[in-house]
Amino acid sequence: MDKILFGSIYFFILIGLSLVVFKEKRIQEIIIKNKYKILAFILINVVLITLISYFHLSKESFIPSWDFGGFYRRALEFTDKLDFSLQDAAKSLYESINIDEYNYVAEWYLYLPMKILGNSYLRFIICMINVFLIPSNTLLYILYLKISDEFKNKWLDIIVGLFIIFFSANMYPLIHGYIGSSGLFYIVFILFFVFLGKFNKVNIPFSILTGILLLILLVTRRWYAYWIVGFFVATVVATLAIKDNWKNFKNIIINCFVSGSVALSLLLIFFFPLVQTITTYNYSEAYSVMKVTGIFEIIINFIKVYGVVNVVLMGLGIFASVKFKYLRSFVIFLVTQIVVSIVLFNQVQRFGSHHYYIINTMCLLLIIIGILFITELLSKKIRLFIITPIIVLLVINSLQTTVLSNKKFEPLFTVTNWMYGRMYPVVRITENKEGIIDLINYINANTKEFDYTYAIASSVEFNEDHLRNALLPNDLEGLHNLMTTRVYDLRDYLPNNFFYNRYVIVTDPVQLQFDESQQRVISVLGDFMLNYPDIDKYYRLIKEIKINNGFNVKLFERIDNVPNSVRQEISDILKSYYPNEPKMYEFEMLPE
Repeated sequence: MDKILFGSIYFFILIGLSLVVFKEKRIQEIIIKNKYKILAFILINVVLITLISYFHLSKESFIPSWDFGGFYRRALEFTDKLDFSLQDAAKSLYESINIDEYNYVAEWYLYLPMKILGNSYLRFIICMINVFLIPSNTLLYILYLKISDEFKNKWLDIIVGLFIIFFSANMYPLIHGYIGSSGLFYIVFILFFVFLGKFNKVNIPFSILTGILLLILLVTRRWYAYWIVGFFVATVVATLAIKDNWKNFKNIIINCFVSGSVALSLLLIFFFPLVQTITTYNYSEAYSVMKVTGIFEIIINFIKVYGVVNVVLMGLGIFASVKFKYLRSFVIFLVTQIVVSIVLFNQVQRFGSHHYYIINTMCLLLIIIGILFITELLSKKIRLFIITPIIVLLVINSLQTTVLSNKKFEPLFTVTNWMYGRMYPVVRITENKEGIIDLINYINANTKEFDYTYAIASSVEFNEDHLRNALLPNDLEGLHNLMTTRVYDLRDYLPNNFFYNRYVIVTDPVQLQFDESQQRVISVLGDFMLNYPDIDKYYRLIKEIKINNGFNVKLFERIDNVPNSVRQEISDILKSYYPNEPKMYEFEMLPE
């Protein structure tokens, strides 16, 4: 029973925060007046998204890898830990927050749903949809009902509801397996009370609650730190930008100070190692391989993710602040929050699809306000003429990989993807999955306790996680004694004990994720295994499997020690690229 209660804490948080929302008299009135609309929205959201996602995921047959495979794997790991021991699971959870780049917090949230629904990859995604996305969408819809309370258009509620449900920027990374949607509910909750002006009067209890939520948001996913910084900046900017808000400036500063102090104090007391990592680790250098090339790339990626229609609606939402005075301060807050988050994040690396969760809610609110603006601006006939095809194509865009997956529809989806962003990724199929599993079984059957394997590969088609995760969910270990591949040079450095591995798996040609200049370690080691003149003196080729027409996977077994002279040759090649980084070229040598 204790394990179930511990695994249910996230749901207690959701219920508690929902009660805080309902306690607001202004919101009680909205909820009571629109209770059937809200229930219909929840039902349609759950049924539509779950069904479409189920049909999409049921067509996939792939080995989860990289981050999105890692989150699934960690969910399985934490479930096993908690099933075995509550004390050990709680300890692992706490230590992961302080030490690990990817902690167990979001996976902890999923413990109970995965115990109920099952632990397959498909069910893992369905759990995230219903645990993370549906509650945040519902709260956002209630916020919309409050924002639009003065509008009398029955079709507006349906239109906005569909835009929330089929918002591709929320769905795409979630279906991919990214777990960043775990912070959405906290963001919507805080924005809800920003709109209600909760910070305009000194409110110590609410400020303390906000500080706690900011801390929870940070430990859920570290990169939400950019949202937190943006929150404080946007609060101040939105206050100073509107003259009518100046009278509240002192109160807002007090509330911000309390929230920030609570979050920082709890962080320093309970998570000091995390503070040390955040403040001292050079993320910019570690992720230099993923930096943006300039403002043009940021804009193009932004449009690709959200789609032209949504970006235009965001622009109209910004312009709407001129007409709707009561939204002016809120719109300034949203825009500032978006800009600050984008600028800060791109100082370190470019946005991946899941990183847009930092700004998705603000962008969606601008889209909603843009829709309100169109409704107010245009006549009924013109609205019908413009909005009807937009809604039809929005819904069609969600059917790309299921009902309308035939190739003859590809030209249509090229258009809808640019209009709304791609909602579902390409159906993932791992080529020659059986061959990979056979390779794993061979090594496992012939591996002793201290025999290790190193994989030289880093691409979507094949990487170390294909070996680690191929047997999930039944076998968490996969390939026994698999060493971690050093993927990014300046983040991971050289595997200095490389020549002590009994087995080496290498792709021919070598598979890279990024430009070779950023992945010299993989390139040089791969070239050594495939092309070194005397390689057969030290390694013998045991197995070779074809993944697709592009490359093969080769398994080598070390039959003799690689002499120091050869190790030095490889070291000198790496040193020519990184002369001032000994960690990039110094191998462990044999004793003389």
